Amino acid sequence: MTIYHVVSFSTADATSLAEITKGLRALKTTCVKPDGKPYIKSLHGGSQTSKEGRDHGMQVAFILEFENDEDLQYYLFTDEVHDQFKTKAGKEYQATGVVVLDFEDGVYPS
Repeated sequence: MTIYHVVSFSTADATSLAEITKGLRALKTTCVKPDGKPYIKSLHGGSQTSKEGRDHGMQVAFILEFENDEDLQYYLFTDEVHDQFKTKAGKEYQATGVVVLDFEDGVYPS
């Protein structure tokens, strides 16, 4: 069961946005399980380009793919590298907004 983690950010300035982008993209290789193996299957992202006016101020978005919910839970609540990134995003990179969604591919409300 593939799990997707969608996260978007807004910041007060372009430099901070570039730092968030660099930091999050690095997680693909720096987030590892205790055995030393990376567990983020894929990471895609880019600048917000929608013209619909419903972006809620978000400027950049990422989609992280995980093999299963266990890997996502490890990322969210155990991985120290991810915890450090979250702290930096709020303090050092000055994120002014964050939106996070998780979903299991193909699972919809009934």
